[in-house]
Amino acid sequence: DSLAPALAVFLTLALLTNVLVGQARLRAAEAEERRREADLLAVQQAALRRVATLVARSADPTELYDVTVDELSRSSGADHVTLVRFESGDSCVVLAARDRADPAGGSAMHVGERFPLTGDSISARVLRSGAPDRIVDYATVAGPIATRLQGLGVRSGAGAPLIVDGVVRGALLVGSRRPLSFSPQFEDHLGDFADLVSTAIANAETRAELTASRARIVAAADEARRGFERDLHDGAQQRIVSLSLQLRAIEGAAEDPLRGELSQVVSGLAELHT
Repeated sequence: DSLAPALAVFLTLALLTNVLVGQARLRAAEAEERRREADLLAVQQAALRRVATLVARSADPTELYDVTVDELSRSSGADHVTLVRFESGDSCVVLAARDRADPAGGSAMHVGERFPLTGDSISARVLRSGAPDRIVDYATVAGPIATRLQGLGVRSGAGAPLIVDGVVRGALLVGSRRPLSFSPQFEDHLGDFADLVSTAIANAETRAELTASRARIVAAADEARRGFERDLHDGAQQRIVSLSLQLRAIEGAAEDPLRGELSQVVSGLAELHT
């Protein structure tokens, strides 16, 4: 009985120690999680800045597409990244892609590869809704794109639209070899990349339109100048011929030596005409 109070104190201290140790471990785990989140955010922001720099420099679209899928792949940890353009509302074409399983660090999909937007896929959903979407498990959907991704081992995916002038022009898509891989927070990161690509496409089209407009203005000015020159030339020739004929008539009625002088003037006009 004399040991009971001491044992109770010991058990209480042990319990408190376990609680304190557990709380310390929990705080350490939470701090580590915050550190990982901060590191990931820094990586994602750096990736976005690199793509934004290319957009600001008006980089070649092909270079921008390649850098976008590279940076998104590295900053998100996605196993597969694809950038597609929609064509005629019933198909899409691959503009750039990266796949971690490719030993060359390239893409298991090929630039220029086309897919019909039949069946179920994130691309088809994004085209219809103009909004981000996701597939939790590709084993539950069917269609050409789903079959292709299943062949690459992709289990889940997410996508964001490329919207230019209010029109859905394409999609930026990521895939993972694990189901339920992408969080709602990641969709914001994906959307930031998609917005940058959309801005780049809009800027490139605006520059092309300006270049074409300038070319049309220059061509129109050149044509107007040539027409003005023709009018001047043809009008002057007609006037010279008319004056020559009038002088010939006067020459015929004139007497020497005026006739000889008029003949010389007419000859000079004829040389000017030719």
